Amino acid sequence: MKAYPTDSIRNVALVSHANAGKTSLVEALLFNAKAVERLGKVDAGTATADFDSQERDRGVSIGAALCAFEHAGVKINALDTPGYADFIAEAISCLRVADGAVVLVDATAGVEVGTERTWRYCDHYELPRLIVINKLDKESANFADCVSAIRQRLSNRAVPIHVPIGSAASFQGFVDLVEMKAFTAAGEMGPATAGEIPADMAGAIEEARMALVEGVAESDDTLLEKYLDTGELSADEVRNALLDAVRSGGLVPILCASATRNIGARHVADAIANLLPPPRTKTLEGRTPDGDGVVTREPSSDGPFCGYVFKTFIDEYVGRISLLRVYDGQARPDSPVTNTVSGQKERLGQILTLRGRNQEVLPHGDLGDIVAVGRLGNTLTNQTLCAPNQLMVLPVTELPEPMFSASLQAKSREDQEKIAQVLARLTEEDVALRFFRDEETEEAIIEGMGQLHLEIAIRRLRERGVEAELGKPKIPYRETVRRKAEHTYRHKKQTGGRGQFAQVSLRIEPTERGEGFQFVNEIKGAVISGGYIPGVEKGVREGMGRGILAGFPVVDVRVTVFDGKEHPVDSSELAFRIAASRCFAEGARQCDPILLEPVVAVDVVTPDDSMGEIISDLNGKRGRILGMEPMGGNQIVHAHVPLAELSSYGAELHSLTGGRAYYSVAPSHYEEVPPHLVDAIVREYGRKVEEEEE
Repeated sequence: MKAYPTDSIRNVALVSHANAGKTSLVEALLFNAKAVERLGKVDAGTATADFDSQERDRGVSIGAALCAFEHAGVKINALDTPGYADFIAEAISCLRVADGAVVLVDATAGVEVGTERTWRYCDHYELPRLIVINKLDKESANFADCVSAIRQRLSNRAVPIHVPIGSAASFQGFVDLVEMKAFTAAGEMGPATAGEIPADMAGAIEEARMALVEGVAESDDTLLEKYLDTGELSADEVRNALLDAVRSGGLVPILCASATRNIGARHVADAIANLLPPPRTKTLEGRTPDGDGVVTREPSSDGPFCGYVFKTFIDEYVGRISLLRVYDGQARPDSPVTNTVSGQKERLGQILTLRGRNQEVLPHGDLGDIVAVGRLGNTLTNQTLCAPNQLMVLPVTELPEPMFSASLQAKSREDQEKIAQVLARLTEEDVALRFFRDEETEEAIIEGMGQLHLEIAIRRLRERGVEAELGKPKIPYRETVRRKAEHTYRHKKQTGGRGQFAQVSLRIEPTERGEGFQFVNEIKGAVISGGYIPGVEKGVREGMGRGILAGFPVVDVRVTVFDGKEHPVDSSELAFRIAASRCFAEGARQCDPILLEPVVAVDVVTPDDSMGEIISDLNGKRGRILGMEPMGGNQIVHAHVPLAELSSYGAELHSLTGGRAYYSVAPSHYEEVPPHLVDAIVREYGRKVEEEEE
């Protein structure tokens, strides 16, 4: 493929709810552009954009794919994004680098929650967009209902520029309200046939045309005046006004399609090329690599190179491939660049364009282009590459926090040794996936956007030779005491030769919540030598680490050593450490020990009509509602909720609201576990402690 100048490039992300037909539409676009030889099918596992083995097996997209093709003298970089909420980060990353969006609506399902959510991200990035009502050939397809739902739930600026001819099995094409021509299917191998508008549709078409003309006229005062005077606008006036209105966001065209039958796909490509804008070249704003300064510059094709890596994946033959958007200058092969986040030097290899997995070499990537570069050894997703003499760090894409976590249990010692290394590679490819070791519970924890997200990560581990399974994470409970007690313990061990002797008396008492551990030395005289006191403190800390009730660390206590005895020969720091540890264990049981549980701050973003159910559900989880605040057309519910109640909250919230709500959590504080729950926790975790001690 040749290199295209900025004005002849269109960067467009296809977004929607799952199963609306994005990948099928991309396949039809590629086929019509002769970029692929045959029309692949998602269900058959032959679609170009679904090249991952799991995508082919499941018949759904799980990662974004770049599929570039040429149409009407422009290069279209089509970014096919997943529709499942578990993979929303892929869609957001693509919308960040796109200059327009094609939003698909399933004609049989209408506007679904995933479509509403991605629409809000389109608003966030201020993207001009087209809406394609797809699957008009399916049973129960209803174009009019879809248009009504679009105007109610997405935008009242949306207006059809197509009207379908027929419905469901009789769907055969559409009327173009701009050209005022009918286009009917002529088979997969040829363009739609243009003809006269069916006579029985004349009234409906006249009404739809009037709505379109009124919509474009309202976007231009001069046209509005003419329309009010004459009641009509010419095709050229409508066409030109439509272009301006779409690019300014003043109007959103609605098109018709059946992607699997290749009806309407050519007109979608026309609309992308003719209505959506070329790459935006507005002033770049970033920061200096040290983070202390602000950098701005005006981009141009002749400027110093600056590119942003928005996706990384591993090709089995090439290795790591980085997708990047050129924000300044040109991406040229064999160019030295600097990773402004890590400071590492890199060199761009071949500049590629992609159609799914298939690669094609470009002479270079111009300003605004989206290209692929292989084998960048030190560059990850969300990092900036710049010409060595002009460094700046572009803002990182903001992604939602993970909503689902699980423990990760390797099936063998060999798997345990490899798991961190393999997961590090997976998290390079999937920035929404997180992995860390919880030092408190000594578990490997994996976090993602949902159950499916983590299941796919587990399968990818297996594909790379690591066997592991998901489990329920332990809750990091704490223990403390509610009253003061004193206890004395003597450690004496004689086995021939030098023995062990130490006696300590400890006073154990609670402190205020959050004050932590305090160790006090009140020894008077020489009953315990000063050199043994550090051993006493170590022993107390060891005892606190083993817990009192269920093996959780003890917090918020003051322990005072006030008396003791030593032996001139048999005493040692080790003996005093053992004595203090056992003294604390026995003495703390006399101090009315209690369990503390972690409480997190939860923010739930929900539509207004689900707020009552959300609040009721949180109350049922022992939550405390702190307040609500509006956010656009939604509400944010703020609450404090025990972490133990949220182990499956992501799935429950999806079920409760049909996937329309999402949430985030942050650590807050610890509170006492209600007495009626303590026994079950002690039985569950205390048994594990006993097994570990054995």
